[in-house]
Amino acid sequence: MNFFKNTQAFLRMLSPLSIFMLFSFQSMGQSVATLVKDIKAGSLSSNPNNFTSIGNIAYFKADDGTGSQLWKSDGTELGTVKIGQSISNPLVYNGSVYYCTKYFQTDGYVNAILWKHNGTVSEVVDTVKANYYNILNVDLKIINSSIAIDVLFK
Repeated sequence: MNFFKNTQAFLRMLSPLSIFMLFSFQSMGQSVATLVKDIKAGSLSSNPNNFTSIGNIAYFKADDGTGSQLWKSDGTELGTVKIGQSISNPLVYNGSVYYCTKYFQTDGYVNAILWKHNGTVSEVVDTVKANYYNILNVDLKIINSSIAIDVLFK
């Protein structure tokens, strides 16, 4: 999947070790992609996906070995940082990025927590009381100028 941010293109591509990593072309027309950051060092794939952006910052999901996480990148290694756990696609709405995490209740049920990230800090927006034992996937969408949370349970 390719993602374009101003004049820089981000892409998820196979490395020589046949693993997906985060690469970019610094400018359009450049013929060689460069590695932005080895998010999951070693021979396993970080599988960057679900790219979106606000201004000059790209947001995406990747696995650093601790599960699916939300990341942001300015296209440099130092500017590519983890924001936090994410079980949903990142969604841009009104200048912020929204994403969901899981919260395990003491009774074994799982809730989905909606977060808002303004580029610097994240804050809780809402908690969806799922009352199920396992959430497989959460998809965020805009419906009638509101954020809708579509939860798939196991």
